[in-house]
Amino acid sequence: MAVTEFGQPLQPRCLCLDLETAIDDVRQLRKLAGWRPDTGASLVVKGAALASSLARLDELGAGAAFVLGHNVVRHDLPVLRALYPGLALHRLPVVDTLELSPIAFPQNPYHSLVKDYRLVRDATSDPLRDAQLALRLWLDEYAALAALGVSSAQELACHHYFLTRAGQVGVGSFFASLRRALPPAAGDVRQFVAELARGKACPQQVAVATEEALAEVEAGRCFSYVLAWLRVSGGNSVLPPWLHRQFPRVSEVIRKLRASPCTDPACPYCALHLAPEKELERYFGFAEFRSEPRDAAGQPLQERIVRAAYAGQSLLALLPTGGGKSICYQLPALSRYWQEGGLTIIVSPLQSLMRDQVDNLVSLLQNSPARVAAPRHSP
Repeated sequence: MAVTEFGQPLQPRCLCLDLETAIDDVRQLRKLAGWRPDTGASLVVKGAALASSLARLDELGAGAAFVLGHNVVRHDLPVLRALYPGLALHRLPVVDTLELSPIAFPQNPYHSLVKDYRLVRDATSDPLRDAQLALRLWLDEYAALAALGVSSAQELACHHYFLTRAGQVGVGSFFASLRRALPPAAGDVRQFVAELARGKACPQQVAVATEEALAEVEAGRCFSYVLAWLRVSGGNSVLPPWLHRQFPRVSEVIRKLRASPCTDPACPYCALHLAPEKELERYFGFAEFRSEPRDAAGQPLQERIVRAAYAGQSLLALLPTGGGKSICYQLPALSRYWQEGGLTIIVSPLQSLMRDQVDNLVSLLQNSPARVAAPRHSP
């Protein structure tokens, strides 16, 4: 949890906000809660009393530096702005814990307080409790990003640059407080990104994506999520579903950076991680694909199938028993998971075969980093 320089819990001067709308009509406001962590004051109103309580809500927000909430940018504030455009809180900067979560916790997008885009509640329909949970989540995000500033000041600076341009003054102030600095210059960001992505993505693709992110605000916001994910790429991490829905460009950029070969034959990343024969050796220790069986043109079928899968082609492959079918789907699946965090569904007719393959893969992946034996030809 974030603390002050004197070791006390951080109690920001903000208005924590949460509201509840009808499931079938977000414009039908049922409950609203506001809370000031710096003063302890709160307000909970519902039903017919909502319209007559607006003055009390603005009184509660008086002196607040920003509005804080979970999914407030796309849900709570648009609803309030449509129903009550005269509220003074609409003039305050905004910090949304939902949008900060994948940057603070890329290795575990499902924070203990969050399930996809919803806060995990310990009570049913309690907006005041949700407003308080949003602050607790924000404190954890603050602490996580402060630690990132120590371990990777360059990445934190990039987030400051890309997210500040998105127009949310509250987010800019948030990063300025963390870094105790103004946003970096575009030239510095360009250099930082190249260093952060070294060995994790194709340098040529990174350069193109960086220029797009520097030139376009929304592309920059998406690129910030990409950079956070690159920090843990190749590990046990997936992008949260709401991020796929709200920012589909994030997945597209990750695929471009880590799974799309560039035009440079000497590219160190593509030559190592996008070449099936290199991946075969990396994961299974085989120096080459099986030479048999072959197709009518004399080409090894196992290699043809794997290369087609790497190219994203749909195919139906038939091989005899012992023909090396497992590698045909295991190798592309392992590569895709490492490259994009992608999941592969395998349908198998026998539970014993499923168990055998899972056990073998687990053993293989556990031992592969320490493999010392020379590569061998596949049997």
